[in-house]
Amino acid sequence: MKDMSRRPFALRFAAAITAAESSPLIADPSTPNTYPLQTKSKKRAKTTPKESPSIQVESEYDVDYIVGTMPVIISAGHGGDKTNGLEIRDREKGDSPFRTTLINDGRTRLLAKQLAADLSFRDLDGNLHYPHVVLLNLPRSKVDVNRDWETCRRTHSSSCTCVCGGRSDRAVQAWHQFHQSLDRAAEQVQADWATGHLFDIHGINKTWLATHLGYLVPTQTFGCGCDGFSSAIVDQSSVSSLARGKKSKQEVVDILTGPNSLGGLIRDYVCVPSSRIKDPHDGPDNQPSRAGGQIYWRGAYTLTRHTSDNNINGVQIEAAPQTRTNAQAVKLFSSSVSKAIKKYFAAHYRYPLQDQWEREGPGLTVSDFNAVL
Repeated sequence: MKDMSRRPFALRFAAAITAAESSPLIADPSTPNTYPLQTKSKKRAKTTPKESPSIQVESEYDVDYIVGTMPVIISAGHGGDKTNGLEIRDREKGDSPFRTTLINDGRTRLLAKQLAADLSFRDLDGNLHYPHVVLLNLPRSKVDVNRDWETCRRTHSSSCTCVCGGRSDRAVQAWHQFHQSLDRAAEQVQADWATGHLFDIHGINKTWLATHLGYLVPTQTFGCGCDGFSSAIVDQSSVSSLARGKKSKQEVVDILTGPNSLGGLIRDYVCVPSSRIKDPHDGPDNQPSRAGGQIYWRGAYTLTRHTSDNNINGVQIEAAPQTRTNAQAVKLFSSSVSKAIKKYFAAHYRYPLQDQWEREGPGLTVSDFNAVL
């Protein structure tokens, strides 16, 4: 049964959502992919003490799913730190053509929780609103949920462990559970809001100066002119659902590089692409890729599976190292990003994420999330 506490807030935007549903912005939703788990799971729903805000959490197979009430989904799949009792071999490259990275994206789990807290609020009816959040607890050395396990299983040798270490049942189950939780979050957002946005949180573990915002657009299309670039955004990107609702090619391009792009709205931090740096090749990180040109982290499997065709748009945020040096740096970066997300929704989704007159006071803190995880 659905939590009806979210309805008073959602109904205030019913007219706007109805208008959005009738516009080209909204495509026919498709059924998200599902992958059956190998064994039955035992859910354990946890809530905070009575004096704390009520947060619904479902934890199983080394994945925590915070069941939200807003049209925002936040995921962090490369920040898990559970190591006690793990009998999973480290991942190895195997048949994969890609480099196998075993290092965690430091403090991205904290960044995901901080961002969810910064976006949360209470409305005038006293109802608590916060994003959906999906967190993997296993370290990246054991499983990489941003790669396609099904492709590895079908096309690589039986000894390949480029996605799941040792092809362990526990690692495979965690991979499936992470993506099934995102499927569920997307379905809930569709039911409540018709459309929404996924923010997949990662971190660049090098001496990068810019935060990379990935939309699945090939790097070379940034320099091919408005026509070619806009076509790539409509046809290939993780924001194609938004792009199909725009009236001109320039409006489509502006989703990634205009003043109301996410990168353009994030203040005090260098982001690519953005209104200031429209082409990743013009960014401050002069580090060539193996294929030639500059490295640009454009997004991977999580965005490919969970965005656009189901009316869920998304972005992979590769946070620069200086945004995650300590908890205070994470807090400052999250504050800037959360403010940008609110403006981004107002500009592109035809309804505000929250109206100031709706807001009674602050919502959750990272400590509130930690108390139930």
